Amino acid sequence: KKFGLDYETLSARYPALIWGHINGYGVAGPMAEEPGFDNVSYWAYGGLITNPADPSEMPGRSPFGGGDVMTGYVLASALAACLYQQAVQGKGECVYASLYATACWQNSCVIQRSAILGDKLTMGKPGALGPLDGFFRSKDSVWFTLGIMDYPKIGPRMAHLIGQDDLMEVFSDRNRLMENRDANRALLEEFFLDHTWAELDQMFTGI
Repeated sequence: KKFGLDYETLSARYPALIWGHINGYGVAGPMAEEPGFDNVSYWAYGGLITNPADPSEMPGRSPFGGGDVMTGYVLASALAACLYQQAVQGKGECVYASLYATACWQNSCVIQRSAILGDKLTMGKPGALGPLDGFFRSKDSVWFTLGIMDYPKIGPRMAHLIGQDDLMEVFSDRNRLMENRDANRALLEEFFLDHTWAELDQMFTGI
């Protein structure tokens, strides 16, 4: 703005100008002028580093600048739309993307849950989404995650795998599993801790 190189000034002279802008926290609000950085603006403020296992433990952290990459995708998509408008109508446009807004969009389900239920921005304890979901550990200390959605199909097979054939009917019904979620999850954890990841990997492939 100081040198007259802002969008408002330049677009008045060049109506077809396309302007893309990325910052930490958007163009409005009390933090609009604050410097932004991936692990702060995106991961921390956006809530994406919340530890899904235990809120009292140190949150996890991405090993790379994933927020920069995703926010770049957002801006690239917006610029593509601008180029189409420019080609068809000869008009330019100004589009913005921020690390914080992109994180909020990606984390929208958790943020909405927090707003509705009034709880903290956390994914809850392990298995909060179901006993067959979340992180588990093998005998040789390999962490892995299950993402089972088809309980009627996979649930009985999982019960059979861990030697709990008497629970095959229970494992086929998510609601029944949730009635004793912690106990049912403990059965899985105990079984997994008795086997190496190589053994479990082969077992899961069979399911």
